[in-house]
Parts: sequence; structure tokens; C-alpha cells
Amino acid sequence: MEVAGADGSRWVRDSKNPLGDLLYFTDAGWTQFLRSMKTGTFD
Repeated sequence: MEVAGADGSRWVRDSKNPLGDLLYFTDAGWTQFLRSMKTGTFD
């Protein structure tokens, strides 16, 4: 996974498939995503 940030946003892509889809997160969305990962929401 690769993450890039600029102007209050984050772009995420699969590093094994660099021509594939990108996910876009706002700063608030990124913070919530990380919090969810840490608490096991996606397990």
C-alpha cells in the first residue's frame, strides 16, 4: 500500500498494482480510517 498526501487529502493505492484504482480520503476521513484500523473494525 502506498499513501500520498497533499492539500488536506490522502490518496491510497495498491503498490503491487500501481495502475489500479486510487482511494481518496479527506483528512477527517483518513483519521477515522486509521482509528477504525487500530480498533479492529475491519477484522
